[in-house]
Amino acid sequence: MADQRDLTQLVVETDLLQTDRQRRLFQIVIEADHDPFLQRSLSQEVVETDVDSGPVGWQLAQIIIEVDGYWIAPTPPPPAPPHVILGSGIILLVNTGTWSAPVFEPLAEQRVVDFGEGSEPIDWSSKDSRFRRIMPGRYSSDVSAGGLYVPNDPPYLALQGAMRGHELILIRRCEDGIPIEDAIALVKAISIDAPDNDVGLMAVGLVVDGWWFPVVP
Repeated sequence: MADQRDLTQLVVETDLLQTDRQRRLFQIVIEADHDPFLQRSLSQEVVETDVDSGPVGWQLAQIIIEVDGYWIAPTPPPPAPPHVILGSGIILLVNTGTWSAPVFEPLAEQRVVDFGEGSEPIDWSSKDSRFRRIMPGRYSSDVSAGGLYVPNDPPYLALQGAMRGHELILIRRCEDGIPIEDAIALVKAISIDAPDNDVGLMAVGLVVDGWWFPVVP
């Protein structure tokens, strides 16, 4: 019977009415704020219900239920594995300093960021076999990010300056505050969405030049 309060948090009294090898019958008294939905959801099992006026106009309900069977202790959900990272912890940082003395700052008010990688296949099949044979071809990586439009945000201004100045820019991927890897990228596109009666949104697309390289502590 130790699990009954964990199951309901509302049980104030429980009586064992009948027990034998085939049947266990409990009568349960529940007191809670009056909730019609609760009563409806238990309507097939409710034996008696009293509703009284409570303080500040509340209504208190006392519901008596007969349960035929056994309590089943709830199984708590398994904890998240320690290696799982929430998406909010993965952010894009942009170099707002120089190439020789980089300063990485997060793109302001990020809502979403996507780091993509791919490898094109090279087909080296021939008439000698009906099976297709491939080998790894050109590697590519793209980054897209979006969030609220902050016109004076230094990373946004750095991205805009690199695109308009026909220059590449240094970017960084960060996970839970830990710098992971850097890349040199081309700012492919920047768009600003300005809907009526809503916040302005900004999106940026980047193409990596070469490959990602790990951050050296």
